[in-house]
Amino acid sequence: YLNMAMSEMQLKDFSTAIDHIKMSIALRPEFVSAWYMLAQAYGNADKVDEAIGAYNKMIELAKDAEVNEPGKYSKQQEEAYSYMGTQYLMRKDYTKSIDALKKALPFNTKNCQTALWIGQCYHQLKNLDEAKKWYCKVMGACPKSKEAESANTGLKLIGEDCK
Repeated sequence: YLNMAMSEMQLKDFSTAIDHIKMSIALRPEFVSAWYMLAQAYGNADKVDEAIGAYNKMIELAKDAEVNEPGKYSKQQEEAYSYMGTQYLMRKDYTKSIDALKKALPFNTKNCQTALWIGQCYHQLKNLDEAKKWYCKVMGACPKSKEAESANTGLKLIGEDCK
């Protein structure tokens, strides 16, 4: 079923892909890769809540699987947390966004985009000390990047700098 679903996803037939992935999951409910693919299919079909649910299930199963194989699903977990964090950010649910993005960061500590989004969420929540801290992390980690430019703009808006 998963091979059919992969083909259907390439053809952008997400509805049929979702059906086939669900059939695969019915046969092997603890198969992490199937849940990961289901989350991606839901995301591509603009079914955000369903994608978040599938990513949460994938994370739960990945953590259990990594007891025996540490790090095996790190990339997938980073993607899951990043996806959830950005979706919550777009919904202006800044607290949930911060929580998800902070969980993504340990998988890629040099991800300046994630750090910037965390700073922007704190800025929106008017927690300016935390916003400054995260903006300065971006400026320090990626000084010549577009993220650093955005962080510098955020600092200016709150009347701060990294000194």
